[in-house]
Amino acid sequence: MSAFTFPARDDARTGFESNLTAQQRAELAKLKGLLAAGEYAADVAQNPDGDRWVLRFLRASMRDKGGKREFDADAAHARILQTLEWRREHGVDKVRWRVEAGEPESELYARYRDELRPRYDFIDSATGRLVRVERFAATACFVDAKALTEAEWTAVLVEDCERIMHALRLESKRRGHEVATNMNILDQRGSSLAIVRRIPLLRLMNDVASLHYPELVAAVFLVNCARAFTVVFSVCKPFLDAETLSKIHVSSSIPKEKLAAAFDPELLPVEFGGRNPVVVPACAAYVEAGGVVGEV
Repeated sequence: MSAFTFPARDDARTGFESNLTAQQRAELAKLKGLLAAGEYAADVAQNPDGDRWVLRFLRASMRDKGGKREFDADAAHARILQTLEWRREHGVDKVRWRVEAGEPESELYARYRDELRPRYDFIDSATGRLVRVERFAATACFVDAKALTEAEWTAVLVEDCERIMHALRLESKRRGHEVATNMNILDQRGSSLAIVRRIPLLRLMNDVASLHYPELVAAVFLVNCARAFTVVFSVCKPFLDAETLSKIHVSSSIPKEKLAAAFDPELLPVEFGGRNPVVVPACAAYVEAGGVVGEV
C-alpha cells in the first residue's frame, strides 16, 4: 500500500519566498508596489509574515502557462483587497495580537473548541505542519447551526485560523524554513443527509478559510466515507474550488498504513494508524445522540 503523496516541504515548489522564479519575483514586486500605494498600506506593513503573507495570495491566484507556474499581480491584488477589507470589518488583527501575546482563548472560542467542534491537534515531527484530527461528520450533522449567530461563527473561525497561522509561524522560526500549511484528517463516520441543512454553515467555513487564508491547507484526508457520503460530497463540491478539491483524499475506511506513513506514528492516534492512545473527541450533541467515539 503506497503512502499519500504531497510535498514534504511547502517551499519545495516555486512560488515560495525561498524559491521564486524571475517572473514571480517581478510580480511580487509589482503587487507590493500596488499595496504600498493603497489605503491598506499600513495593514500590510504590520503583518508579521511580510512577503510570505502576500505570496499566499499570489499562489492562490497563479495560472499555469506552458507548464510554468506564473504569478498574476493584478488578480492577486483584487483578491487581497477583499481580504484586507474583511479583516478590518471583523477586527482580525486584534485577534492576531491577542494570540501573539499569548492571551487566553476567548470564552466563545473555548466553547466552540470544547463543545461544538472538538479535535486533537499535533505538530508533525517530520514536516512541522499542524495536523488536525476531528470527527467532522459528527459536527456537521449534529451541531445546530443556530447554536451561534453568523457573527459568532465568523468570530470563532477567525480565531481558529489565526491560532493555526501563529502555530505555523512559530514552527517556521524554530525550523529555519517556512512551514506554510496544515493538514486535516476528517472522520466522516455518522455522516447523513442531515448535512444538507448545514450547507450555509459549511459554505461559511469554506469561505473564511479559502478566501481569506489561502494556501493554508496542504491536504485533507476524508476517512470512513460511507455510500451516503457520495451524495453529501456532491452537494458540497460546487462551492469548493479546483485547487481545494485536488488536495482531498477520500477513503471508505481508515487507511491506517497510509496515514501512519504520512504522519508521525508516535503522535497519530491508534484509531487512525498511529501509536498514540489518545481518543479523538466528538461534539457533545453527537455523543448525547448515542454516537460512537473511537474504534468499533
